[in-house]
Amino acid sequence: MLTTSPAPGPEESAPGTRRRTPARIGVEEEFLLHDHQAGQATPRAAEVIAALGTSRDHARTEMHGTQLELVTEPATDLRALTADLLRNRKQAIAAADELGMRLLATGLHPLAEPGPAPPSEQRYQEMIAHYGAAAATYQGCGTHVHVEVTDRDAAALVLGHIAPWIPVLVALAGNSSYCAGTDTGFSSWRIALQRRFPLAGLPPAFCSAAHYDETIDNLVDRGVLKDQHTSFWLARLSDRYPTVELRAADVGLTADDSALQAALSRALVMTALADLERGIEPVALDPAWADAAVWMAARHGIEGPAIDPVAQIQVPLAHRLASLLETTTDALCEAGDYQRARAMLAGLQRRGTGAEVQRRAGCSGTDHVITVAEQAAGQSEGLGHGGRRLLACAREDTAAQATPMIASTDPGACQDAAPESSPASRSITGAQSTGAQSTGAQSILLAIGLLVMLLAAVVGVAAIL
Repeated sequence: MLTTSPAPGPEESAPGTRRRTPARIGVEEEFLLHDHQAGQATPRAAEVIAALGTSRDHARTEMHGTQLELVTEPATDLRALTADLLRNRKQAIAAADELGMRLLATGLHPLAEPGPAPPSEQRYQEMIAHYGAAAATYQGCGTHVHVEVTDRDAAALVLGHIAPWIPVLVALAGNSSYCAGTDTGFSSWRIALQRRFPLAGLPPAFCSAAHYDETIDNLVDRGVLKDQHTSFWLARLSDRYPTVELRAADVGLTADDSALQAALSRALVMTALADLERGIEPVALDPAWADAAVWMAARHGIEGPAIDPVAQIQVPLAHRLASLLETTTDALCEAGDYQRARAMLAGLQRRGTGAEVQRRAGCSGTDHVITVAEQAAGQSEGLGHGGRRLLACAREDTAAQATPMIASTDPGACQDAAPESSPASRSITGAQSTGAQSTGAQSILLAIGLLVMLLAAVVGVAAIL
């Protein structure tokens, strides 16, 4: 996906920011192949790849033959990446359709019982032998974002900086609420199932690439991991490319959903690199709070509470998202992604996450969850007319009435960004506890107000005397 020689970035640079070359990004999306007549996933990924012809270089088999992985070209421009995502999807949809199959954009099959599926390659057979039913029954589909970082030591250090924000990415990407025909109550049941694998959570902080490699080697030597090519952290160093690989997201319901993950992932990595240049150290996370943050994100998505793993408090997800955007504003502006990312976030709130869309479709019957996952796969930013009709029976659309988490535009943000400043609010470490800080600020203002009232009373009494 990403070679070792970086490509030049676009000439554009947001007003008021330093001109930097945006890191290249690439995306891997995993999909399920569905046999409509049988009502279940079908292990025919190799046939679809063969049917893709000249486009087959952008497709791969995954652990099970029911899964198809589509891979973009590396890109610096977010719009070009989005177009590539959509092109890959449409080509795969056409190839699957010719063979009587459907491509589903969903983290898990909504109807099928979790059960063993035939592995696609010898390597995956060995993985199943090592991890048992955790691998044999896992047919989860995610979006993996690769962000190019050519200095591997820096890439290892980045992991500790971005770890506290990964649960926000999980919450935004929930697209697997249904499993075995039942609403699981989770936004991402895929993440819940993935937690059966070793190390399936936030990565720890590493001090170098050697430290990272030594940790992996020790885990392999002690029989925890099968080999050096396999780890299950939600962010890791790629063993194939000079990249940081973020693996938090369910596969996007639409191409825009995956593009949003790419934009935010790149911004987090670039912000972390800037923090490293300024000598800012990552905050060491308590493992219990790190685990809790991932679980809450998978359970509630964007609708419920979230955990700030640094401050160790519960806050609304909207607060965490606002903090993430504040933290990464400079990086988003430098990449030319700021307004586009805000627009995609606003669109996500209007429509709901994939999990919310699944639930609204499910009120007409679980078969309709399949239909939505099929129709949305070829869409850029929303459902076609047929998909919207499927949601007609849904509860009143509170997403359209709710106060937006994020405004769709903020014209002054990039112009106002100070290029050489390094305040805590612009660092990953400094903005972690925004929710706690805002609560503390309110308390201080209240105390000041009471003090002013007390002084006024004292002055009044003195005047009378």
